[in-house]
Amino acid sequence: MCSNDVLRSHQFCKDADTDFVMHLVSCGPVERSWEAGRTILTSGETADRLHLIVDGDVSIGLHTPGGPPAVVQTLGAGDALGLSWLIPPYRWAFDASAVTPTRAITIDAAKLRAAMGEDPAFGYAVLSRLLIAMADRLQATRLQLLDLYGPRR
Repeated sequence: MCSNDVLRSHQFCKDADTDFVMHLVSCGPVERSWEAGRTILTSGETADRLHLIVDGDVSIGLHTPGGPPAVVQTLGAGDALGLSWLIPPYRWAFDASAVTPTRAITIDAAKLRAAMGEDPAFGYAVLSRLLIAMADRLQATRLQLLDLYGPRR
């Protein structure tokens, strides 16, 4: 289980009212940790949780044929990891690995989707926060693609 104080202090809950935090608590958040180098998410596997990074660094990347993974973005404390649970067929779109020892609050995606459906105001608040993360991820991916495939001088 995760303490309410840890959850409340996370950037995801910044400026959130008590009802928002209590909805998250009702989804049974759990604190998890990974050592540096450990895989957190694997592309193509079932997207069944949201991770709110408490401390540590996590790289998000894509497999590249015959080469090392292309790191799209590095996330840290205060960031949300794992957004694919929002969109059917609920499969991770990226790989994610701990770069440094990492601790996160993990929230069950099915419970979170159900709570969002039952309370549209809560659902809107969750989506508003996650859309910021999605926009950041899209911009990081664009920059990575420019770096990989942009004109060479």
